[in-house]
Amino acid sequence: MFHLKKSASCLYRNPTSGSYYPVLKVKGKQFKSSLGRKDLAEVRSKLRDKRNELEMAAPGANKVTAKQVCERYLGNRQETDGFHRRQ
Repeated sequence: MFHLKKSASCLYRNPTSGSYYPVLKVKGKQFKSSLGRKDLAEVRSKLRDKRNELEMAAPGANKVTAKQVCERYLGNRQETDGFHRRQ
């Protein structure tokens, strides 16, 4: 069993393998994973990418409110009011 050592904000390092592990919190949920890198500069770059990826995929990232749904519906309805189907 190994113990991770804190090396920077949100980053932990496995002293045995030298790999870095980010611990990120997005929308109240904690995410842990290996970045598969040992170079700190490269890890920080990957950390930004990982955070952006998690924020885009997090539940509620593309949340639509009831107001937005109603506005879309009414907007589409007004556009089609003058349109009549041929029978």
